[in-house]
Amino acid sequence: MARIEWAFVEAFDSADRDPLTLDQITTLDGNSRLGLQPHLRLVALEYPADDLVLSLHQREKRQTSEAGVDRDDGDDAPVSLPPLRRRPTWLAAHRVDLSVYYRRLEREEFQMLAAIRDGAQLAAAIEAGFAGSGIGQSRRAAHVREWFANWAELGWICAPDLESLL
Repeated sequence: MARIEWAFVEAFDSADRDPLTLDQITTLDGNSRLGLQPHLRLVALEYPADDLVLSLHQREKRQTSEAGVDRDDGDDAPVSLPPLRRRPTWLAAHRVDLSVYYRRLEREEFQMLAAIRDGAQLAAAIEAGFAGSGIGQSRRAAHVREWFANWAELGWICAPDLESLL
């Protein structure tokens, strides 16, 4: 949970750069390098801790909205949280208009974004994304198109930071 909360802090505090449009992205080739928004944080978890964070935030929101209601229902009672079972989970924490959100990612999507973040050329990032994947070759292009359309809409993709190219 702490890693998710810290990703939220970093997403809120980090810079914004001009995003590439989907039209700009479609002109790229396999040798192109991309960058990610500085505020985008990728988080790999062994448990779906985002479910736990969401439960706690919903409880907090309920308590805040009921703050003016006089009630004595044992408010100090332990919080009932959903059980967590080990299940790899991949998240992206990002900012939109001074609000921070997170979005679950598919493993391949996460790996591709991580490769882009780490400076890989586009073809290598796509290859890294599908490393060890169960997604068949015939369906991969559709996934890549869908992911890039989503990323462009969210403004996650930008030109690479010049320092990362040195």
